[in-house]
Amino acid sequence: ENDLAQAGWPDITMDTLDDGTYYTLTLDGDTVFDNLPITEPVAVRFTLCGTPGARYHISFFLDHQPMAMSGEASSSVELSKGGVAVVEGVIDPSLLGKLSTFYCVAVPADSAGTPFFKTNSILLFQEA
Repeated sequence: ENDLAQAGWPDITMDTLDDGTYYTLTLDGDTVFDNLPITEPVAVRFTLCGTPGARYHISFFLDHQPMAMSGEASSSVELSKGGVAVVEGVIDPSLLGKLSTFYCVAVPADSAGTPFFKTNSILLFQEA
């Protein structure tokens, strides 16, 4: 619940999770809303919880191109009651330009009223 509040979902409790789907995105363990200087590899963690049975394809994007995760463009998850789906990765600064845009999308596998999510676009920059 605390992670959801920090990520901008302040009114969510364990009792309300069945009625919607919620996510968090952290970079090196912190919620980042707009930009991040990057000199070392950055751990990325996207969590999704809520409506049991909802299925999603989750992709990380760097400069509007999907980042490969275990050789795939997306990771598939299914939400369960009381569970949290987690997708993790690492951004290697040696693969970045001076300025790069990063975000994550969660696309429903079934369209029956399941919402689509896109995180804020985060500017990753390397200081000179």
